[in-house]
Amino acid sequence: MNFSLFSIIFGVGTLIALLCNKKGRIPPVSNTFSFIITALAILSIYFAPIGFDRHQYELMFLHPGLWGQEKDFGWEIYNSFFRFLLGKNVKLFIFINDILYTSLFVYFGYKCFKKEYRFYFLLLVFISLGYYSGGTNVMRSGLATALVFLGLSKLNKPWWFVTCAVCACTIHLSVGLTIVGLTIGYFYPNLKVYVFLWLTCVVLSYTDSLGPVTEYMVNLIGDNDSRLSDYTSQIGEKSALYTKMGFRVDFIIYSALPLLLVYYYKIKCHYRNRFYDVVTSAYLIANSVWLCVIRMPYTDRIALLSWVLIPIVSIYPPLKDPLLPNRNVVAALAFVPAVALKFFYLW
Repeated sequence: MNFSLFSIIFGVGTLIALLCNKKGRIPPVSNTFSFIITALAILSIYFAPIGFDRHQYELMFLHPGLWGQEKDFGWEIYNSFFRFLLGKNVKLFIFINDILYTSLFVYFGYKCFKKEYRFYFLLLVFISLGYYSGGTNVMRSGLATALVFLGLSKLNKPWWFVTCAVCACTIHLSVGLTIVGLTIGYFYPNLKVYVFLWLTCVVLSYTDSLGPVTEYMVNLIGDNDSRLSDYTSQIGEKSALYTKMGFRVDFIIYSALPLLLVYYYKIKCHYRNRFYDVVTSAYLIANSVWLCVIRMPYTDRIALLSWVLIPIVSIYPPLKDPLLPNRNVVAALAFVPAVALKFFYLW
């Protein structure tokens, strides 16, 4: 199953359906279609070609003693639990992991949106940059990110969010960046400050004024995390994605496009919603950190820690507010970056 083709077909179909509604409304969609795209998404990541990282995770499940002491003990417990239940059936383990990983996003959609609009959010999650890699290659980071979404489903209950955040960090500590961004945004959701921070980081990154910071981060991570050397020596030779390093204009454009929608919601429509402000603040903070180290190798993985929030940042207001002007148009525009990116990679 070609995931890019799957994304383009469903994405373009949704775009047409939204734009053809002349009444300015978002057409309601049956839960049956939400179930269908969820099932297709699970199958697409399960039957995806096995990459280097996924192969490593399979070996880790089959031969835990070969890997020594891992830093992320939550992942060890997770593997041990399923190893106890499933024995050495690694294919079933991967399939269950894919279902659990996807179900956490579905649960978020179930808690946050009306049933007739969940389809749009879920489709945008499944075709956005991040979902596919989180289910096929960076599985630990993907599962940890899905747990963050589980925490966001009840952000008004701090104990719930903190529990999910702690569990996510024990599976993959990198999601701490997203969690820190959400925490800062929760207590100080001032988007003007974070937009200024983001623009400043773009300029500093473009002028390479952060060279010493990048060098320090490379040395720091290299000395304290052997996985970076694994990525350098093995993944870099196998994936064309990792051969493009430096100031990634394409990635910055992808990061900036959701901010145009934020401008429309916040400035043109005066949209007010605390949850949306918290998530958007976290997106700007996490993406700014990525911009600071953009010239490091493999920082697309750091960028994913902010990109996973793009579906919420892009489409949350039109799905939640029935009075938002041009709801169908801006909801359609939310799909354009993801569909265009998939088309580019397919081409």
